Amino acid sequence: MAHTFYLSLAFVALICSWLVGNFLSPYVNLPPSLMGLFVMLAALLILKRVPSPLFIVSAWVLRWIALLFIPVTVGAAAFIGELGPWLGLLLFAVLLSTVVSLLLTAWLAQKLLLKSSGDSADG
Repeated sequence: MAHTFYLSLAFVALICSWLVGNFLSPYVNLPPSLMGLFVMLAALLILKRVPSPLFIVSAWVLRWIALLFIPVTVGAAAFIGELGPWLGLLLFAVLLSTVVSLLLTAWLAQKLLLKSSGDSADG
């Protein structure tokens, strides 16, 4: 029973971080979901750890995130006629942004993992 309560609190924390981001986004000129991520990041940096219920709930949400792309795909397919002249440019932008984000993520992970392994070797 307590485990379910803590998982529910973790889910509420995710929703609240998005709501705070939604509240702050008109003032900061960033999308609400990105602001919510920054709010959650700030909270976790202050806490200096990820609570296990939050980790469990986040892993579950990430496992099902692909379902969020279904409406976008259906919408793009419905408006393929209007996208026709721009389809090549759109595909190029999607591929380029994917490659750049993967390279940036790999570079950042490598830097953080090397720093982390250096810290543990010193201790």
